[in-house]
Parts: sequence; structure tokens; C-alpha cells
Amino acid sequence: RFRLPEQLTAEDADRDVVVHCSGGPAGCATALSLAGDEAAVVEASWFGDKQVSLPLGEAFHSRRLKLVSSQVGQLPVERRPRWTYARRIQVALRLAADPL
Repeated sequence: RFRLPEQLTAEDADRDVVVHCSGGPAGCATALSLAGDEAAVVEASWFGDKQVSLPLGEAFHSRRLKLVSSQVGQLPVERRPRWTYARRIQVALRLAADPL
């Protein structure tokens, strides 16, 4: 479920996968804190050439978290025939309009 920071509760923690897309280091730190043991945080933000500090020393290693990058500009070659630019935009707009 999508959540704004002010909507987060204790029930939002201990997730298997957390997708971060706020574009800010504080949001990524929050995503790491919501991930459960051995979970993955998918970093979907674009930071450009900014340096970003993250809390990778605290519980990051002991909880065996994975930080996975997401690159949305190109698709893997094997998916390109099925996922045209028009199809990707259509799905993105439909998902963005979904109130969850």
C-alpha cells in the first residue's frame, strides 16, 4: 500500500518489500526502517548527481537488508516487445489514479 510519511503507523513496519520513491534521503531511511529482517528496499527515486547519506551501519547488516536499485528508463531486452512505451504510460497512469 502507498503511504505518505504522516500516514505511517506501526502496522506498516516489518514488510518483505518496501518501495521508496520520494526522492529524498529521509524517505529512503524511513523505507529501511519499515523493512523486516532479510527484506528488500527497492530504491525507485532518482537522485541525479546528489550525494545521499543513508543509515547503513545501524541495523542494516544485522537485519540482512537488501537495497535494490530500480532503473525505469529502459526495460530488459526480453520485455521490450510486450512493454511498449505506450503500454507502460497507460499502466503507470492507471496505477497513479488508483486510490488503493
